[in-house]
Amino acid sequence: MKLQDRLRSVRQLRRSNFAPEFPINVTRDNLVNMAVQKSYLIIGRVRITKLFETLSSQYSITHIPTKGISRSELISQIHSLPQKAYTFALVLSETHHIAPFNKDIFETLQIECLCIDGAGYDVLDVDYFTSRGIWVANAPIAVRIPTAEWAVALILASVKGLGMTDKNVKSGIWRNELGLRWNLKGMTLGIVGLGEIGKVLT
Repeated sequence: MKLQDRLRSVRQLRRSNFAPEFPINVTRDNLVNMAVQKSYLIIGRVRITKLFETLSSQYSITHIPTKGISRSELISQIHSLPQKAYTFALVLSETHHIAPFNKDIFETLQIECLCIDGAGYDVLDVDYFTSRGIWVANAPIAVRIPTAEWAVALILASVKGLGMTDKNVKSGIWRNELGLRWNLKGMTLGIVGLGEIGKVLT
């Protein structure tokens, strides 16, 4: 099935409140295994909180930090994992330098579902994973508020010249040479695309 056809199916499923981002062929046995195995692979940065420790004590969680390692090192670590089957694999932050996530990284693993934390899925080889019967999902809701807030912060920084002001203050220039800046009042903000992030920004 072509990517456009899958996306069209996604829109139809979303209207019926179906959760997965990309529908694929999943049998009843697959769903049963996903509920029974409860084994998880997490790639990227994780805050080790009490909640994470509690979950780790109840479920089989394999965590691979990616800060400071290369793509080849990650591939080596994954290929050498003693466990080869996971219910769920999650790709978090601090992973863009090792993208894309494709056959090279996951060919030795059996995964029921792969999810990337973020709105986009351009770093995932969707065709490869769906051809293997792996559910592929993203998490646009998780990042929409912080991303929209960053957009507001950058707008303010640009209009008010905060970058130059910060540099001047650190150089000992406070009131002099700061210059006059524009006011946001009366300006019109153009938003290209009204997805999850754009809607929050409005």
